[in-house]
Amino acid sequence: MARMKIAFVVPPFPGRDMPDSSGIPLGPLYLAGALPEGWHATLIDAYSAPLPIEDTIMEITGANPDVVAFSMPFSPQMVSFGALSEGVKRQLKGCITIAGGEHVSFMPERTLKEFPELDCIVLGEGERVMNRLLNGISSTGQWATDTIAGIDEGIAYIDNGKFVSKGFGRQEANLDNLPLPDYSLIRNPGFYSPRIMSSRGCPRGCEFCASTKFWGGVWRAHSPERVLDEIQRALLLFGDRPISFGDDNFAVDRGRVTSICECMQSRGIKPRFGISAHPDDLDAGLIDMMAKAGLDRIFLGLESGRKKIRHAIGKDFNEGNLDSALEECRKIGVSVHASFMLGIPGETEEDLKATLEFAGRLPIASLGFHIFNPLPGSGFSQDPAKYGFETTSEDYADMGIEGRCRVRSSSLHPLVVLDYYYRSRAIAAQRALGGASI
Repeated sequence: MARMKIAFVVPPFPGRDMPDSSGIPLGPLYLAGALPEGWHATLIDAYSAPLPIEDTIMEITGANPDVVAFSMPFSPQMVSFGALSEGVKRQLKGCITIAGGEHVSFMPERTLKEFPELDCIVLGEGERVMNRLLNGISSTGQWATDTIAGIDEGIAYIDNGKFVSKGFGRQEANLDNLPLPDYSLIRNPGFYSPRIMSSRGCPRGCEFCASTKFWGGVWRAHSPERVLDEIQRALLLFGDRPISFGDDNFAVDRGRVTSICECMQSRGIKPRFGISAHPDDLDAGLIDMMAKAGLDRIFLGLESGRKKIRHAIGKDFNEGNLDSALEECRKIGVSVHASFMLGIPGETEEDLKATLEFAGRLPIASLGFHIFNPLPGSGFSQDPAKYGFETTSEDYADMGIEGRCRVRSSSLHPLVVLDYYYRSRAIAAQRALGGASI
């Protein structure tokens, strides 16, 4: 069998011109680990180390791949996608183009019809489907009906002008069956901060989040032993740098977290690591145990300072429990970052004021404020009328969480949301400097 080449490409994000070492592209690395025999992979990450579109096309064509696989987790990346896919098709005759990630998985028909240079979309979790798809390409050497013969799940494409979707593929029930991410694709390990996915999905089902649906509606986790294998591989490659767990909610299963911490101790390692968690899954004992294993930072998505708003979006939490967790973090030196959304449908200006005041009182290291955006695949995006709002723009550039508000409701005008967004940025900056927040 002839050796074939695939280039995994993470497109640039509009407006980002500074390197971001935290954005290690785990999706392509996991897919590369699951490639069929006979395939050689290249990684072109124009997101973490921003590249102009022309330079990105030059990098891709220089690799001379048979297949280009675009990783599209964020809607604004679509701004550059058209030029990238058109440039690839123009300069690499016969090259097959594939896309995957949250955005294209939830908007496959629009994506395929807007971008005719795109041959196929992989829907949802990609390892199994990509393996079968590349085996088909190996056997035919081109994009044709025979290429996808027998693939009855996990792909979408255009066939004779008609949109065809086979639906999301079946997820791997035992994540340990998936290969380890292929770190050999990383050309400059010293640039990135290591990140590990120890689980996929979240059982909470918040209405603003698309992650649960993308990962198959069920929370699945690697075994503690597999997690430790990944940690040790990361330490070997990246050195003693802080590790971030990319899980939506690391603390879902207390017993698993306990076992991971015990495994760290038994293997004689104590990596510095950070997690994201739901406030109600944390308590002083769990935080203290993780801190002894190396935990030094926690991300909390709190979303709103109003209980009624949190309840409406499915993000209920006990404020007393939150206070206890934050006090424990303060006592033992675990840094906490809390994130909030502004402009949630149903909010009023008084609710926005309450959120800023609530955030300002929290005894934490840093704050983040973002504009509500109905993410493709979320409950909000599926039924805007149910939640009493309309979107004022479908431009990809507006589908972000910074600087633009594309949601209008009867209780909030977009300009009011933007006003509070810029007030919140001042609060976050003051907190970062250690000053008073309000």
